[in-house]
Amino acid sequence: MRLMIALLAVATAAYAAPPVKCVLDKGIQEQILNFHNQKRERVAKGLEGNFGPAKNMYKLKWSCRLERLAKKYSQQCLDRTDKFMGLGSYGASLVRALQFCYWKFRYINSGFSPNPKEAKDFVKLALDEWWKPAQQHYLRPDNRYPGPHFATAANIINSETTQVGCSYSDCPIFGKPEKLGILCLYDDIGYLEDRVLYDSGDYCKKNKDCTTYRGSKSLVASGEAEDKLIKNGKGFAPKAANMRKLEYDCKLEEMAEKYARACVDEHSSKESRMISGEEAGENIFTISVYDADYIKAAEWATRAWFRELKDHGVDDGTNNICRVRNGMTDKIRNTFLDLHNDIRKDADANNFSSRI
Repeated sequence: MRLMIALLAVATAAYAAPPVKCVLDKGIQEQILNFHNQKRERVAKGLEGNFGPAKNMYKLKWSCRLERLAKKYSQQCLDRTDKFMGLGSYGASLVRALQFCYWKFRYINSGFSPNPKEAKDFVKLALDEWWKPAQQHYLRPDNRYPGPHFATAANIINSETTQVGCSYSDCPIFGKPEKLGILCLYDDIGYLEDRVLYDSGDYCKKNKDCTTYRGSKSLVASGEAEDKLIKNGKGFAPKAANMRKLEYDCKLEEMAEKYARACVDEHSSKESRMISGEEAGENIFTISVYDADYIKAAEWATRAWFRELKDHGVDDGTNNICRVRNGMTDKIRNTFLDLHNDIRKDADANNFSSRI
């Protein structure tokens, strides 16, 4: 099943959610975080076998909200993550686009909740299992996700992930709690078709060296956008003059939404995009995650579109004039505008049609 969404742009209202407390043992939290961050650091520095070096590889933080959701879903005692229903849409109202990793079962001799030593051993078993694909497989060109066999490792090394939260639960067999399951949730999905898990480059030696998230400069306008056609991919697109800040347009929202609802994975006709005597530009983005969070999807779509500059490039004589109007909810508009105006900055969704 595919979802088609039209994106637009404008301001957003701040959302203040009530604080959520963590309940998982601090030692287990640290064990999981340390494992993830050690692997990410080694990939970033090019020390992890088949991977790296990588730029913009962020250190993960623990999320109590993701932990709470992991607890909720782990208590369902399902044996495959694709059996969890509604996780994406539910997460959207709490922590933005959370998605699941994978969970591993192990029988425990006692038949009851594990003691701290048992829990630590079990977590190590699960983490090592999740990392095995990285020891056995390679990424596709440009560090792209190679397929389902790499899903758990992809979540660990996805450079756009910033938070993780995990929980484990006893699961009954014939009415007795004899099976233990662990589930980790991440604030971004690593296992998406054709996903670039990280960009090759120098690792961040200081905080200011990492530029993926808020605070990044307008890359095109400032001449800091990587361009494949400049210096064999090592250079930057020429600075852009008259790079105007984007504004929201309701007529283009209506046009984009109408076409998105048709669920056609190709560009619309030029005739259907005429507005005030001018042809509107168009970007389309598609992903098969039926319950994906729309805000996170807006980020994925925008980054994917902007990446075309790095993958294909423009020459020194390029003149670019952009008029963007995209839409959905206030939060999506804000996300889309922020990302475009910061890259006009870097960003999957179930079919995103936006007008550029």
